[in-house]
Amino acid sequence: MEKVFNFLTFTDSNIFYILFGIVILTNSSAIIGTFIFLRNKSLLSDLISHSIFPGICLSFMICGEKKILYFIIGAFFTSYISLFLVYIIPKKSKIKEDASIAIVLSLFFGIGIFLLTIIQKFDNSNKTGLNNFLFGNAASIIIEDLIIFSLISVLVIFTITVFFNQLLLISFDNNFSISIGLPIKFIEFIITFIIILSIISGIQVIGIILMSSILITPSVAARFWTENLKVMIILSSFFGIISGLVGTFISYFYTGLPTGPLVILIISFILVFSFCFSPKKGLIFKIFRNYF
Repeated sequence: MEKVFNFLTFTDSNIFYILFGIVILTNSSAIIGTFIFLRNKSLLSDLISHSIFPGICLSFMICGEKKILYFIIGAFFTSYISLFLVYIIPKKSKIKEDASIAIVLSLFFGIGIFLLTIIQKFDNSNKTGLNNFLFGNAASIIIEDLIIFSLISVLVIFTITVFFNQLLLISFDNNFSISIGLPIKFIEFIITFIIILSIISGIQVIGIILMSSILITPSVAARFWTENLKVMIILSSFFGIISGLVGTFISYFYTGLPTGPLVILIISFILVFSFCFSPKKGLIFKIFRNYF
């Protein structure tokens, strides 16, 4: 009971940093992930999260410091190169888009691991903790990270609000959007920009390997409960926040369990529950209607 009381009252300021940071992260990731999922671009989130890693390593090699601003610049550089390659490879060869994503993803992740191995040989004490980007380390969240997470979350919500109608059209009828003259390329650039920002902030906590799950899984779970986009966004955000809260609590209560993977396990449980028990599309209700 003492641990529960300490958790609920934020006796340790680190608890507040971790909990608040993860909730902000899961909320903003779930919101932007809704549009990634609806546009059938789920694999791109995996591509971006893996291609960010060499950018982070390059930033550290050049600057010698673990500054989030430097990481953002490096991450944007390598992310847009990877997206360009995925765009150009299918156009200039017989390789299809899904295959090109797999190729580029593996290539960039391999480059990132190679650069990390080189960094480990540097005589620089700041290199400690870079490998946490692979699997995440929620305990490393500090007040500066909270500020950045909050700014990114505000930017995500602001962008979704401003471009909501355009995103709605693009997500459900891209051809019609083109025919009425919507600036598709510009909107896609803006969305890609905030996706990269969300992933950059998330990999510090969740890790590169699992980051795409926190982007996509909440929206997939929400899709079982509604077909209304606004309700889907709200549900996706709610599922993301719940998974962050519960995952953080379990990690705190059972010392030694990693927070990031626990968050993914909770949101995966919510997905399985939605798949089985949602009233309209749930497996259990479908079986019940068929037999009764």
